[in-house]
Amino acid sequence: MVNICHVYWFYPPAAIGGIETFLQSVSSKLVERGNEVTVITGSYGYKSGVENGVNVVRSEVMERYRKDMDKHEQESKAYALISRIVEDKKIDVLHVHNFHFVHNFAHTLAAIRVAKNAGIPIVLHVHGAGSDPVSAYLLSNIPWNKVACVSKYIATLAYDKGVDGKIIQAIYNGTNTERFKPGRKNSKLLEQIGIKKDMFIFGTPARLVTSSGEIVRRKGFFTIMKALSVLKERRDDFVWIVTGGKYPKKEIMENARKKIMDYARIYGIEHNVVIGVEIPEENMPDFYNSIDLMLMPSVNEPFGLSTVEAMACGRVAVGANSEATTEIIRNGIDGFLIEPNNHIQLADLLAKLMADDELRKKIGINARRSAVERFSINLLVDALEKMYEGLVDE
Repeated sequence: MVNICHVYWFYPPAAIGGIETFLQSVSSKLVERGNEVTVITGSYGYKSGVENGVNVVRSEVMERYRKDMDKHEQESKAYALISRIVEDKKIDVLHVHNFHFVHNFAHTLAAIRVAKNAGIPIVLHVHGAGSDPVSAYLLSNIPWNKVACVSKYIATLAYDKGVDGKIIQAIYNGTNTERFKPGRKNSKLLEQIGIKKDMFIFGTPARLVTSSGEIVRRKGFFTIMKALSVLKERRDDFVWIVTGGKYPKKEIMENARKKIMDYARIYGIEHNVVIGVEIPEENMPDFYNSIDLMLMPSVNEPFGLSTVEAMACGRVAVGANSEATTEIIRNGIDGFLIEPNNHIQLADLLAKLMADDELRKKIGINARRSAVERFSINLLVDALEKMYEGLVDE
């Protein structure tokens, strides 16, 4: 048994995205296996407590962009909080997520000081690569004991930015393939969204805004909209559903929905698009099983957890031949890849797949098998436990 403390700014239900889903599912699975897990995160109006066996500590001091505190005050308070938890819970390993990003430098300094003073190892989990020089410095010049990366692509970037290759470990994200599995369309869910039964459904489960509040352009939204505009010249019996995920500030989400809908009007597909649907995490398997095709042609994808979730549900996923997506989808075998930003190629592929039920069925069966064999959460947690045990035994 290992006593682990995860630290990140967001945790469900305050926010829901790839990292939040990762933290929640991994923490619960680690607890199931007999480990003790604490998560330190921002509060955003939610209270601390035990959730699915995980001790979740929520505090305002861990929130991003606190304008009522300068960096020194925030670092001091974050250090006091993390240090207290590490001591009280007798933490073996401190596991921080994306703490190489410049946004909350104070939290990074606090976590490093706690690990050093407590004499425990600290793991940096890299879910995405920052391009600014401060992020590069934090990634390569902080004395991390291990740098876990969500894909080989991200591991390569970390190495190229100066991280010692001996401490880098690529660990693929995983999903619960017992929860995410093939099933029937949920007609009630589609009715609630306002989808007609005879429509062909494309789905893109992606948070609309980044953690800093900007529209997530890297998810390929504009490539999809251009492709659907071309597709509409051939047939009009389709709808594209974009889930919005969740972000603490509702006004930012509403602004993102409005902007993307305005773009849809420009491309003439406003009647074929449903933007920013909030679907609770527990209903996501129903969402995947209710769509016909999963669209995620991201040009900058560190991994792609939603792609794996869709594949686990036996859905055909379409991604871009770029970065970590190529580590997930094997073109023509368990999904399809288009060239980045090539909306004409995407439109042609969508028309082909809409017309070929047997092809979608065959690829969907392969996708399910691939998800189970390559991206199960059990494989992810196996790797994490082995990493933790190795660090504790050093």
